[in-house]
Amino acid sequence: MLRIKRLIYGSLINVALLAPILAWGSSHEELPPINLEFDNLLNIIARLSCWGIRVAMFFMVIVLLLYGWQTMTSREADALAKTKQKLLWAFVGAIVIFGAFILVETVAAFIGYDDFSLGRVFGTRCQ
Repeated sequence: MLRIKRLIYGSLINVALLAPILAWGSSHEELPPINLEFDNLLNIIARLSCWGIRVAMFFMVIVLLLYGWQTMTSREADALAKTKQKLLWAFVGAIVIFGAFILVETVAAFIGYDDFSLGRVFGTRCQ
């Protein structure tokens, strides 16, 4: 039974991920050429990291709320210790994610790319 559930869930995930790709690939429009100059490559990295940090923040809020709720509702000492450990590692994960973003931002500032900042993440400039 577990194997059938995995097969069904795997198929649904594959369909959900592949459907937009197949729909996009079925259009017969000519795609513009890709410009991979250094400035354009930095712009691509800045946009990807901007969206990546937004997605990470969204999931970190959900995980922290979930683990916080589990910590508040756990009644046994064993369960409380486990949920506190999960909450601690969720905070460590958040620090690592933001640390990686700050490292990328620092390198971008060092090489002179000014259009890359934390204000871009919280503002409307993430396009």
